[in-house]
Amino acid sequence: MHQFIVWILFLGMTAGFAAETVKVETQVIEKTIPVEQAKFATVTEVPEEAKKAFAELVKIEKKLLRDEKILELEKIIPAFIDSQKELYDDPLYGVLEYLSIRKLQKLQQQWSVSLKQLEGWQSIFQKRLESFGDLIKKLDEMELYWKESQRHALEEKAPKAIMKRIAEVLSKIEHASKDEKHIYDELLTYDTAVSNEMQKSSGLFKKLKDTEAALQNRLFVRNSEPFFTLISSEPIEISAYIAETKETVLDMINDSRIFIAANEDGLIIQTVFTVVTTLLM
Repeated sequence: MHQFIVWILFLGMTAGFAAETVKVETQVIEKTIPVEQAKFATVTEVPEEAKKAFAELVKIEKKLLRDEKILELEKIIPAFIDSQKELYDDPLYGVLEYLSIRKLQKLQQQWSVSLKQLEGWQSIFQKRLESFGDLIKKLDEMELYWKESQRHALEEKAPKAIMKRIAEVLSKIEHASKDEKHIYDELLTYDTAVSNEMQKSSGLFKKLKDTEAALQNRLFVRNSEPFFTLISSEPIEISAYIAETKETVLDMINDSRIFIAANEDGLIIQTVFTVVTTLLM
């Protein structure tokens, strides 16, 4: 009998504990479920919500305006790409192995400048494209909200003035979305063109660098074959060689002129000092 009473008390405590657990869990669940926000404007809310929507759309339209940098780049880039095409087609790049190390380095410097320019442009376009992410999301949310508001107003048989106001908001959203898509597509087109140009320029830059490295190895590696053996092992295009030699000499003369012009005073003093020293000796 004593055992039976203990068993009844145990069952009672277990049941009470279980009920309390369910109660606590229910409370926790109720607290963690967020209150669902309204997905549309009620008939009475439409006038005020429409004012807010129009104000928001004005802000969005301002953000869609192109800045001066983008407008300038859209003018420059097509001409720049055309000029690059002419360089790619230059026969010089078909005989790189016959160019001097000096000439190869000079060409690398030119393409390095072009690559830096392209990288700067790409950065501008990509930052602008990234800024469109929030605008697209905002317009999509607004469109969904006002379409639901329109559906609700129809169900509630709202006055014509309310229906007209909703239609005006939706029309404005549609117009902004079209502008956004048009501008985004244009920016993406220019960004893609710049990326393609960077890829071509990088490939040519690497080719120049590899050619220079190969020529350096052939000229300076130990135990290499004699010079005349090397040049006789491969055909040489005399015209290309003469043109390159002429250009190298002209470059050296031009560099000398620049150096003299930049250091004219120092060279005069040095010459006078040398003459005086010679006379004294």
